[in-house]
Amino acid sequence: MGIVTPSLDYEFSFGRTGRMMVDEAVASGFTATRLKEFGPTLDSKMQRAVDHAIKTVKMCDLSRRSVCTLSTGERRRVMIARAIVHRPDIFVLDEPTNGLDMVAKAEFLQILDSITRQDAMTMILVTHHLDEIPPAMNHVISLNLGRIAFDGPKVDGLTGGHISELFGMPVSVQMTRDGWFESRIDPKRL
Repeated sequence: MGIVTPSLDYEFSFGRTGRMMVDEAVASGFTATRLKEFGPTLDSKMQRAVDHAIKTVKMCDLSRRSVCTLSTGERRRVMIARAIVHRPDIFVLDEPTNGLDMVAKAEFLQILDSITRQDAMTMILVTHHLDEIPPAMNHVISLNLGRIAFDGPKVDGLTGGHISELFGMPVSVQMTRDGWFESRIDPKRL
């Protein structure tokens, strides 16, 4: 399993873990270590996987930089590469855009969309924001007070009626032509 969370990103933002180079941090995904001293000894196949993961998240130019010198958005992309380097069956992202500015969030979602279109891994995205759900994701589970409120096709679960009920507020939901969703609280119905 590969995991990306804001708290994991935070761990890579300082100290000995943060002093790892980007390629070392990505390689640490093979063993889920947070210090290069405990990381794997890379063979040529593993090195190709590291290089591919770094290319996937568009970090080739920064591969020899210390992780702690990167912006939050760049670090979060490193966390994606670290999570997918070993080609996991399951890829979990828990509130992955938390703390990202508009540009970093857009870049992050573009990479996420690309991964969902290419790889056969199961991706689990935990989010409160409909605009973060890539078009290729086709199934949603909505929770309300710890209980499943909806479990089914994305187009059936991401409706204004369902989301309004879920949040207890009038919400309008639209799917864009390219398959992303937009939502906003409807001030006319407050």
